[in-house]
Amino acid sequence: MLIVRTLEYKGIKMEENNSEFGKGLTYNLALFLAHQDRYMRDKNIYEKEPVLKEYINDLPSSWFNASSDHLYDLQIPENYPEKLKLRLKRFQNEALNFGHNHYFENKATEKDVKDFCRECKDILMEIDKLIGVQTQKGEFE
Repeated sequence: MLIVRTLEYKGIKMEENNSEFGKGLTYNLALFLAHQDRYMRDKNIYEKEPVLKEYINDLPSSWFNASSDHLYDLQIPENYPEKLKLRLKRFQNEALNFGHNHYFENKATEKDVKDFCRECKDILMEIDKLIGVQTQKGEFE
């Protein structure tokens, strides 16, 4: 979510843009992926705590709720190939759907979490390829 404020400095008005969850493409995809380890950490906590164990099936949807916030201001360049733009838009829409409509539509699963993390990494590798950076999938991702 983008917040715009107008500031005045030495008689010159300037707009200050603050974003709660980031604004960009690779930056926001990285913020989305930063939540990957949190899922496994939280899952381990939920499995060990009897009071939380009954909520473990809600954990994937909760994870999408937090991680997909970073996709609100995802900036998809107009000059990207159409196939990549559609892939990014689909990724964004589906992740936001899991994260913010999970009580009304499909409920996310652990497989969805893993699939979306993999897709995000694959998209980032495709962006590298597009800008001429050679990438190779790591054995220890």
